[in-house]
Amino acid sequence: MRNILVLFTCLLGALSSAIAQEKAPLTFSFEQDSILAEPGITFINFLLVKNQSSDSLKINKITAQAAYPGSLLSPSTASFSLAPNESKRFPVKFLTNQDFLKIPEQSIQYNISYLLNGDNKTQSASFHINRKEEIDLNIYPFALDNYLDPNLPENKVSFFVENRSYSSRQIKLSYRLQPDGLQIAQKELIINLESKEKRLIELQVSSRSTNAFSPDYQLIVNAEDLILNKVVGSTAIRIVILSSSRQMNATRFNTTGNSIELTHNQLNKGLSYSQLRANGTFLLNKLQASFTTNADYYQQRENLNIYNTWFELGNQKLTLRLGNIYGDGYDYSISGNGAKITYQPNDHRSFEIIGSQNDYSIYNNLNNNNRNLATTLASRYQFTNKNTQSEIAYIYNTDPEKAINTNLLTLSSSIKLDPIQNIRFEGGISNEQNTDAMIQAFGYSAGIYYGIKDKNWSINSTNFYSTPEYAGQKRGTLNLNQSVSYSLSTNKQLFLRYSNNTNQPHYLTQIPLVDLNGMPLSENYYYGRNQTLGTGISLNHNNFNFSISPQIIEQKNITNRIENKMLSYNIRADISTGFGKHNLSLSSEYGLSNVNNEDDWSKTMRLMLSYRYKNISLNAIANLNPQNIYDAIQAIQSKNKSNNYSLYSSYSFKAFNQKLIANLSGGLNYSAIYSNFNKSLNANVEYTVMNNWALTAASSYSGFKSENFSSNNMQFRAGIKKYFKQATALGNHKVKLKLFQDKNYNGIMDNQEQAIPGKIIRLNSTAALTDKNGEVSYQNVMSGTYRIRIDEKEGLQLGSDSLQVKRNKTVLLPMIQNNHISGELKEIRQQYDEKISDIVGVNIYARNEKGEIFNTFVNPEGKFNFYVKEGTYTIYIENNRYQFLNPSQNIKVITGQDSDKLIFEFKKKDTEIKVKKF
Repeated sequence: MRNILVLFTCLLGALSSAIAQEKAPLTFSFEQDSILAEPGITFINFLLVKNQSSDSLKINKITAQAAYPGSLLSPSTASFSLAPNESKRFPVKFLTNQDFLKIPEQSIQYNISYLLNGDNKTQSASFHINRKEEIDLNIYPFALDNYLDPNLPENKVSFFVENRSYSSRQIKLSYRLQPDGLQIAQKELIINLESKEKRLIELQVSSRSTNAFSPDYQLIVNAEDLILNKVVGSTAIRIVILSSSRQMNATRFNTTGNSIELTHNQLNKGLSYSQLRANGTFLLNKLQASFTTNADYYQQRENLNIYNTWFELGNQKLTLRLGNIYGDGYDYSISGNGAKITYQPNDHRSFEIIGSQNDYSIYNNLNNNNRNLATTLASRYQFTNKNTQSEIAYIYNTDPEKAINTNLLTLSSSIKLDPIQNIRFEGGISNEQNTDAMIQAFGYSAGIYYGIKDKNWSINSTNFYSTPEYAGQKRGTLNLNQSVSYSLSTNKQLFLRYSNNTNQPHYLTQIPLVDLNGMPLSENYYYGRNQTLGTGISLNHNNFNFSISPQIIEQKNITNRIENKMLSYNIRADISTGFGKHNLSLSSEYGLSNVNNEDDWSKTMRLMLSYRYKNISLNAIANLNPQNIYDAIQAIQSKNKSNNYSLYSSYSFKAFNQKLIANLSGGLNYSAIYSNFNKSLNANVEYTVMNNWALTAASSYSGFKSENFSSNNMQFRAGIKKYFKQATALGNHKVKLKLFQDKNYNGIMDNQEQAIPGKIIRLNSTAALTDKNGEVSYQNVMSGTYRIRIDEKEGLQLGSDSLQVKRNKTVLLPMIQNNHISGELKEIRQQYDEKISDIVGVNIYARNEKGEIFNTFVNPEGKFNFYVKEGTYTIYIENNRYQFLNPSQNIKVITGQDSDKLIFEFKKKDTEIKVKKF
């Protein structure tokens, strides 16, 4: 039996080998298997057809798999014959307009039909489209300043998330506040964005701080693409607490790297203070150092506050930061004062250790409170390979103020199954101990994400669950997000979405609480659920985008056993377009809502407008009746009207040869539900006076009025600022390129070889001009692969057009002097034939002794040019439209010697002029 199996295995292997070695009768492929499709350009790829059989083949037709938009040139559908070993090349040309970039296909496919032994056979060839898309999202606030009234139970912070790519995206938004003191009900949100879609996100934020001197807060929003498994956007949104005691914090307008600024700030309450801000990056021996510092000094109170201050020192592998630190990417809020060490030995592994205390100020004698600070220790290890990214993290926190010790372990892994499928796993376990009550709680979390995208279908499924006692940021969370979309055509998509976001956290408490009936009650018991089921269609054409979607939304909220719920039937429509420098977006929602199963249903409507022209922007929102459960309950309790209106505009400009830079903004907000009206005006100005010295000024006015409270605040700042030379940012690289003429083709710059000055070198899209030494330098170059492009006139050709950057490097770029072959097509016309043949674009081929084939096209003057290395070449023409008398010529090319000009004579095919004399 064993011998029979051995014999069978050998026969099967021989048969498989014979089948594998049998040649296909026809070779049909593209010259390039991948094309970089940059917006607004044209590209050409060539179809190669070769008869490998011993018989002639009749080619019936060559056709595209679909009617691809942007097609400029395709092979003729006319039939032709191929002799044995004969080959042909056909150009395929496309314009990468918006319709082309929006096609769902990842590749362009052509099919060929031919006759073999009386049977019709088909083969296909394709090349991959490498779209150069903007994967980063635009995330920006609805208004520059977002006001929070501490007297209200909930406040809103609104911001836009804009998808700039032509593909649909599933995005996870995560939020972090600095400093600590505000509370967000939902720490994460998963949204689906269609091509070029812009979405308004609203967060419910409340204050839990009792500080007499209210600082400005920043809401850090991070966006992660769940398909790409990478962060694709981040922003900081300013939140202002409405209070009679205010301080003006630094804005992003005047915080530029490598600068120092000293300002005087005057508040309308008679309080003034001086402010010092500085930040920069510089080299310290072979290490790179970075720092940021902010300090406020109040003259009347003789108080000093030093905050947002840190110093960082490191190289390409090891980095140490001291001062204010943040732990990004952890399932736990880590911020305060301490130290962070990051070690990255290579591109595939990294290790991080953090030790911090939850105090945002480095030094602060404004409030002399001796509260016990919480201490956090955290570590994380990340490792990647070709198709997998994994991470494991451990956090320990001890909080003597709350008498809680926390241990948290999390793991995650993302796997790219194939080019169209991705899967991600995450999970965690935690333990919390109340050291006073001697009680503890265990928790866990688990999640899985799966995504697949092919030619027509796109499916994304996100599922996450954590127990109420889980100590991570997503404590007590059920998150289900399912999305299915189908492309009806290039610019039409159907979609179906379902989401369920439920939050039911539970925290350890020392003293058990009871309700009025004596039943046990958890401290600050909260339950929130938001379910949405929606479907719709989106249409995209050129710069016009439209989508319409009916939705069913169910909301439920329980706070300390008080239950409220809301059911809504909505229909949403979005329209966006761009023309010239104008960009316009309109969104509307209309529906019916029912609160707490009442008999009455109320009509709801929301209108949103966003307009941008150059440096001018305008945003407006009108809400008629409540859109969410919080506003609905407040409207019922206050018996007020429930309309809300917001208007915000900004304008930035530069003048006097860009010496003057200014940003002006203002906004109005009226809420009938909460009976309040607030307004704001902001101005930031910077004027460069001389040699990197600038005068700065800022003014801010805010007014707030409600039934029981009103406030008007005016702040002014003036200062002087000094800029320093910008160094390369930490983690980025310096790249120096030296261009020279490589006369002996050895790739080395020998003594007799000269540098090439005055040449424009493009590293991707960044252009630089070589100096007298043929050198250019690039700073702040991120790790990755870059394309090098140089104008290759005068026969000089770049030896390599790609560059891999992982660290600082100097690269020699040899330019090879190729030899010039020129030729001309000359038509021989019959007597009385005055019609000039159209020969523009006729293919001319050059084949060297190694069998390598190059090609060029005939220009409008009937001429062509080749730049080739030394050797013997066959220059030939393959064309069915005209009859060439000498379709193939040989030429020997010697460096330093001029080649003879080639003349190809041709005449019209199947054309005969007969003259009849009378």
